[in-house]
Amino acid sequence: MMKQKKLQLCLALLSTVCIMSYYWFWLFVKMGIRLATMTTADVTKDDYEGDPDVDSDVEQEEPKKK
Repeated sequence: MMKQKKLQLCLALLSTVCIMSYYWFWLFVKMGIRLATMTTADVTKDDYEGDPDVDSDVEQEEPKKK
């Protein structure tokens, strides 16, 4: 009886991993199709999060007072 419960647990966990693998594969396929069909303008528009007037990578220094 104990072996049967262990077998059922192993099959349930293995089934879960299998379902997750199919889901991840489908996500990668969708991402690949999206990347293959998008233009560069669409990619830059979707990924850019900054203000076009301010360069956030460069910190502006305050002028020193003498």
